[in-house]
Amino acid sequence: MRMGVLKRTRRLEKGVDASAQPHGETGLHWAAYGGHAKIVKLLLKSKAPVNVKDRRFDGTPLGWALYGWCEPAPDADKDGYYEVVKQLVSAGAAVKEEWLDESKRGMPIARKVRKDRWMKAALKISPRFKD
Repeated sequence: MRMGVLKRTRRLEKGVDASAQPHGETGLHWAAYGGHAKIVKLLLKSKAPVNVKDRRFDGTPLGWALYGWCEPAPDADKDGYYEVVKQLVSAGAAVKEEWLDESKRGMPIARKVRKDRWMKAALKISPRFKD
């Protein structure tokens, strides 16, 4: 996986279109899902759209990051999710209410966010947020 990350990083540095959606999602979706903070940073620097929705799941890169944080892929950088979320929110990514309210979606994201002060900080949510 690391070699693939290096190749993608080099392509970005050469000017690959950061908003391309060849399979329905952008590179930012996949980098966010994998917790790859350095690649997310490069994509954001390359003007990748932060609130674009993928064509299959209708999710944004921030949504993919939160899902990856809850259900990480085997090759994910599990330590990178807080930085990824922080970068996306700072770049203007919208925080959806359904990610914070369990009754809206039935996913474990809301429950996990409520218990994690670092993710609350990354999402810029009040530390007093409980439910």
